[in-house]
Amino acid sequence: MAKSKHWTRRRLLAHFGTGIAVLRAPLTFAQPTRRRFSVRDFHAVGDGVVLDTIAIQSAIDAASSAGGGVVWFGPGRYITGTLLLKTGVTLDLAQDATLLGSTDPADYRLLEPFVDAVGATRGYALIGCVDAHNVGITGAGIIDGRGAMLQASGSKDPSARPFLLLCLRSAAVGIEGISLVNSSAWTMHVFQCSDVTISHIRIRSVGLANNDGIDIDSSQRVHVEGCAIETGDDAICLKTTSSKPCNDITVKGCTMTTRCAAFKIGTESAGDFSAIRVSDCHVVEANLGAIKILSVDGANIHDVLVERIQVDDADTPIFLRLGARGRTFRPGDVARLPGTLSNVVIRDMDVKHARRIGILISGIPGHVIENVTLEQITITMSGELETQLPPQPAENPAAYPEVRMFGGNLPAFGIYGRHLRGLRMRQVAISGIAGDTRPERLLSDDRP
Repeated sequence: MAKSKHWTRRRLLAHFGTGIAVLRAPLTFAQPTRRRFSVRDFHAVGDGVVLDTIAIQSAIDAASSAGGGVVWFGPGRYITGTLLLKTGVTLDLAQDATLLGSTDPADYRLLEPFVDAVGATRGYALIGCVDAHNVGITGAGIIDGRGAMLQASGSKDPSARPFLLLCLRSAAVGIEGISLVNSSAWTMHVFQCSDVTISHIRIRSVGLANNDGIDIDSSQRVHVEGCAIETGDDAICLKTTSSKPCNDITVKGCTMTTRCAAFKIGTESAGDFSAIRVSDCHVVEANLGAIKILSVDGANIHDVLVERIQVDDADTPIFLRLGARGRTFRPGDVARLPGTLSNVVIRDMDVKHARRIGILISGIPGHVIENVTLEQITITMSGELETQLPPQPAENPAAYPEVRMFGGNLPAFGIYGRHLRGLRMRQVAISGIAGDTRPERLLSDDRP
């Protein structure tokens, strides 16, 4: 992609150990002098009562027609339905500016429908950018979806739950500094985009179902850094709801608190994943897992590095799964046979409290997980004492991939793995609960 006048690409190259691909450094979101368009000049009221959608969209359209510019939100509370960002336009919210999602479902547009991993139709958005480039959202203000209020309005369409931000097939996207709160569904969905930087934003979205933080889907060259995320669903999730791959993704220096997974690849996994790096992150709480890497819809996942991770509390710190669900998510897509999961390195990870199991790695018969390296990992188990040795868990090849799919109790407290080839462990220490009769490690069908 050609370098634009608003963005600068730094190509710092680094090699991240055996089997890990070379990754490019992220874009830097520059702030050159650009014409500013105040939404109040287009008759936005910003009083928290009047619907300002038309006024705000008029400011965006004017900035785009002028060749690009900054749409400025001064102090105020601006109520809006769906807004469409245009090429060359950045939204800039002052510290005392809040963009409030309308509580009327009729004010939202379905930009492009698809079906997610739980079978729900998605594609509505508060802010969307479609086939655009050089777009951004910045500032110290707040975007509040008012998701609970919207759902309480009594919409007849249960799928009409807008994301706060939905980027479709766009390039050179920068999201920096803002706070995103109270989404009705996923907070941010980036689909088939390239050259995206998400930097030092704050997300708080709890209390509703399916309210992920950042979802990166079938996209390339995406950098996430310095974000603080608290969600009721996955905090940062890489997906492929299309056959296009998700690759060259970096996540660095983020803090995550979640009732589900902190960092996850999958479950939607119809396209491949590669060249993924996650580093220097702090997981405060992850009730369904800290690091989850899941291929169940045919994806080939390889060249993944996770390093320097601090976990305070997690149900299962590490969960790797290769399954055979074979779901598709968009019209015309064809289901794939089981994929592959290989060349994964997880190192320098300290877990203070883990409950169900420390590490779970499970392929299925005929499809093995290959070349996983675990090193410099310490895990302290806590929670309820197990006194009975459970039976071998069922395979469940087509099940939705969660640790609980194997039952409440697993045959080992530290590491349980099966259908593996080339598992390497160095300096992995897992401390169990006194009196737990299960072994620390049980590897079944592990091949050299």
